[in-house]
Amino acid sequence: MLVSAMVHYIEHNQTELNKKVNKIMLSEKVYKEFSDEMELMLPAFKYCLAPKKDYKPKQGASSLRSGSISSVSQTTEKKDNAMLEKYAAAIYDWMDVKKVSRIRMVMNWQAAGGLSFVVATHHRATQCFRYVGNMKHEENKKEISLAEFQECIRARHAVGSTGIEGDKGDGVSIDYQ
Repeated sequence: MLVSAMVHYIEHNQTELNKKVNKIMLSEKVYKEFSDEMELMLPAFKYCLAPKKDYKPKQGASSLRSGSISSVSQTTEKKDNAMLEKYAAAIYDWMDVKKVSRIRMVMNWQAAGGLSFVVATHHRATQCFRYVGNMKHEENKKEISLAEFQECIRARHAVGSTGIEGDKGDGVSIDYQ
């Protein structure tokens, strides 16, 4: 999902080197808006990181491929559902294409490849889910609601590190896992 990629993207753009580059490339106004938006959104993305998945040790030819998992995308802490809903609401609101986002603007501008491309791809997929996620379920209602998006975030946390194996509790529908 978008969450892990966004943590990487924001932290990458908050390094001293990238701050200098962005300050040179962007107008003073846009740079400030970009920096402020990253400070605002980073806690939401970090809190919504789902638990680390457990992977079996690779064997044979598959052990030759890189299997590293970034430590940024790993979390083991139990999250409070109310806080997950609060931060999921912030992410849901941030994805609204009717609102200006300097992160999205710079992300698209930088998307010549690498991390920016990956995060832009995850962002696009998550936006598609937001705006047409209900298309197959409800004929007259394509867009998922804030409550449904929050349920998705909670469901991913309920699954934990074992992946999708059915409802892990909290009454979360299997459709959101």
